[in-house]
Amino acid sequence: MPRVPLGVAGASPLGFVDEHGYIHLGVGWRLEWWIGGDDHWHVPAASTAVRQRAIDNTPVVETAMRVPGGDVLWRVGAA
Repeated sequence: MPRVPLGVAGASPLGFVDEHGYIHLGVGWRLEWWIGGDDHWHVPAASTAVRQRAIDNTPVVETAMRVPGGDVLWRVGAA
């Protein structure tokens, strides 16, 4: 999934969500998500087990990452 604009209808985008599920706001600002497991930190940018999809044809992006024991889901949207 390419970079997805993050915003609300009728307004310009506030930022975007990248292929790792990271949120980019303005110049130089990025919000990342990592998962601390029993084995190590799981970082989406370093994982080959990351998948994305749009939720039910809405402007919500779900990023899933495989970790020991199952998947961790991260959802991003704007309101």
